[in-house]
Amino acid sequence: MKLLYWNIQGGIDTKGVLDFLSKNKNIDVFCFQEVFNNGKCSRDVFDRSNMNLFSDLRHKLKKYDGFFSEHQTDEEGIAIFFRKEFKIMENGNVFVHRYKNSMINNDGEEFGRNLQYIRFNLLDKNYFVLNFHGLWDRRGKIDTEERIIQSENILKVLKRFPDDRII
Repeated sequence: MKLLYWNIQGGIDTKGVLDFLSKNKNIDVFCFQEVFNNGKCSRDVFDRSNMNLFSDLRHKLKKYDGFFSEHQTDEEGIAIFFRKEFKIMENGNVFVHRYKNSMINNDGEEFGRNLQYIRFNLLDKNYFVLNFHGLWDRRGKIDTEERIIQSENILKVLKRFPDDRII
């Protein structure tokens, strides 16, 4: 099984993303972060983003099913695509930092953070694949109390499923 996790930065380079997907048809599961689904964004960092990126991905990935999970209504979110022949047993979305629509100061630093998951069986083995975009912090990739709590919440979700897990 081949998986790809990719922060596609709101589709600033949609053509590059779609070209890559055309050339990499051997991937079974795509987990994308910073995806828009007919959304809008007032943050400058996404001025050149594709607000219909999820639709473009769905159009390009016709042999896949996909789910979109937003952390803020009409804002960015995460998306997971998987081959249609996969027998999905369950899919879901769980917030592990704050909650949906909890953005403060319109800067993305205080978004709620969710993870989405699919459970499926492949060759008589169950898998639990999680897609996640961690809490952003302008100070960089340092441990903070919020990130530690977020990680503890992720572990709680993982413990609910005995399957082989990929995050």
